[in-house]
Amino acid sequence: MKFDTPQHQSGLIFSGTMGTKKVRILVGGQAFYISQEKLFHGPPSKLKQLVKSGDVDVERPADMFAAILAYYQTGELHMPMTSCPAAFIQEMEFWDIGQDRMTQCCANRLIKLFSI
Repeated sequence: MKFDTPQHQSGLIFSGTMGTKKVRILVGGQAFYISQEKLFHGPPSKLKQLVKSGDVDVERPADMFAAILAYYQTGELHMPMTSCPAAFIQEMEFWDIGQDRMTQCCANRLIKLFSI
């Protein structure tokens, strides 16, 4: 996402559009942005804890983090089609997100994959 003349303050980006506060999260060298409101109204997790403590810069797979971030944005957790299921479960564990949060369609994929 691109924002007009962002000002960086403690991990927050002020986009200039109606004063919306955005949180910048660096994962695997890639910058991700989410509104502060969506993040803090989402489920409890390690991501919230890290943001509250300051700037977030972690060495984790960016492609899988995109699915974690989408969970905060949409309320639905989907496993990326290109991700190894076991690796995605480890990623969920790292971010303190329970497997019970995964959408039924992706939970069904996991069941089928692990029952083979």
